[in-house]
Order: sequence, then structure tokens, then C-alpha cells
Amino acid sequence: KTLTQISTESIYKIIYDDRKRGGNLWTYLPSKRKSRKQHRFANKDGRGTLQNQVSIHLRSPGARNKSRNGHFEGDTIVGTKNRSMIFTSIDRKNSFNFSHKLKTRDSDGVFNAVRLMKEMLGKQFKTLTVDNGKEFACHEKITKELKVKVYFADIGKPYQRGKSENFNRLIRRYFPKGIDLNSVPWQSVRRVMDIFNNTPRKSLNYRTPLEACGAKRFCAILN
Repeated sequence: KTLTQISTESIYKIIYDDRKRGGNLWTYLPSKRKSRKQHRFANKDGRGTLQNQVSIHLRSPGARNKSRNGHFEGDTIVGTKNRSMIFTSIDRKNSFNFSHKLKTRDSDGVFNAVRLMKEMLGKQFKTLTVDNGKEFACHEKITKELKVKVYFADIGKPYQRGKSENFNRLIRRYFPKGIDLNSVPWQSVRRVMDIFNNTPRKSLNYRTPLEACGAKRFCAILN
């Protein structure tokens, strides 16, 4: 028999075409989204205008093929009316995550979050791959002062940071869109971080991300 391959886009099209006909397949989606999100990459928020960006295509083999620990994808999730933000990051190989509520929704807030991450992980934190949001305007400062190389994905290609995109969807189950993140205690963000870091993964031979990254000495910090 001939095997037919079905792409992700084809599956989504079937689901949303079904909804237009009155079906309920969309209700089985984790996000319960009634329509496919349309990505718009306007320069309104400063995307694509950051200076001296280093392309994702210049990453080392260990970062590209997920063969080495310490290479993270980073992003932010934004609260209601874009007034609040949480920095999120996840290791491309072992899925260890660091999430931090920002005191200020700007590049200074992101830098402080990355600084805390560096203090916790030390030399194990090697690179950070992000999108083109203006909150990452601190990328040169991160590289110079924290010795963490920052790489930028191509505009309009979120799949290049697919692990981060998927992780943010999981985070949104705890902090859904429309919520004012300023009202969320930092302990709640840390608790969610701990849940993901201490959940065994099939992809890690049922070890937890915390165990897989060799970060046992960070338990006191995380708890």
C-alpha cells in the first residue's frame, strides 16, 4: 500500500474547514482556538530594526542539531493591553526551562531575566536564540557582559524556534491570554517553571529536564 503523508497545515485546514461547516473538531485542540492565528510582521513594534543582529544560521553545530546542553530558545509572553510580560526560555536539547516575570516590559527587564539565568546556570548557559522583538535590543549587552551569544531567527519564520513556540503554548494554559500578568505573583511563575522542570519526559528516557541538564545543584534555587 502507498503511504500518504499529511502535513500539519493540512490537518489544521481540515479542522477549521470542519468548524465552518458547524463541526466541533476545533474543540479538541489544546488551545481551543476557533481560527488559525494569522502572523503579521509589521515594523510597528520595532521588529527587524535591531542593530548588529547575529543570524540564526551562524549558530554552532551543537546549537543547531540539539546535540549539546546550554543552547536555549527565548521569548516573551505578554499580558493584557501589552502592559506586562514574562520572559521564557527552554533548552533545545534537554527542555530545561527558565521563566521569569519582568518588572519592566522592555529590554532592561529582559536583560535582568537573562542575567539571573546566567547566575543560576553559569557556563552551562551558552547561547540564546530569539525573535526580532524590540525587547531583545539588549542582545549586544547580553553577549558582552554575560558572555552568552544571542542569535536571531529570520523574520516570519517562528518554526525556527519551534521548541519555544510550543513551550509558550503550554505556559498559556496557566497564564491565558487576556490576563494581567502584573497581578500574577512571581511565586506562581516559579511554580509553573518547577512543574515543567520536574516532569519526566519520554524524549529524555523518562528523566526530568532538571536531571537531564545536570542541574541538581540548582534545586535549592528553584525551590
